[in-house]
Amino acid sequence: MSVGDSITILTEIKNAYDFYHRQLGYVILESGECLNELLLQNGYAKASRDYYCSKLAEYQLMNRTAQLNKVGLYARISHF
Repeated sequence: MSVGDSITILTEIKNAYDFYHRQLGYVILESGECLNELLLQNGYAKASRDYYCSKLAEYQLMNRTAQLNKVGLYARISHF
């Protein structure tokens, strides 16, 4: 990112914090893309059922697709 770029963080009221009181949210890039989804689709993040969000099922599918297609970290390992 360069100076002037902006991001937006959206949180769900009922799921704003995890067990350890870390804030959870969707990171929306200036382009309008969701960083969370980009990381999942490209195999650099994983959707965990330990942290509920309204998009959990969709995110788990993105994670599984990346795993099956062996992209990102899945190119070197089968799971993380």
